[in-house]
Amino acid sequence: MRDAADQEFLRLTLLDPIIIQSILTGQQPRCMGMRWSQREPLPTNGVAQRAVVAGFDA
Repeated sequence: MRDAADQEFLRLTLLDPIIIQSILTGQQPRCMGMRWSQREPLPTNGVAQRAVVAGFDA
């Protein structure tokens, strides 16, 4: 069984490339951090992920 850090890392590999780019450039919404993602997992579909993240700015 994998430890929690491995599970978190593997889950991050499912992020939409546009979201990954925004995180790497520091452009993600303020509320979107590791703690948030642990409590509110994003959908696996990239379009649905972008819709969730776009809702942060609304």
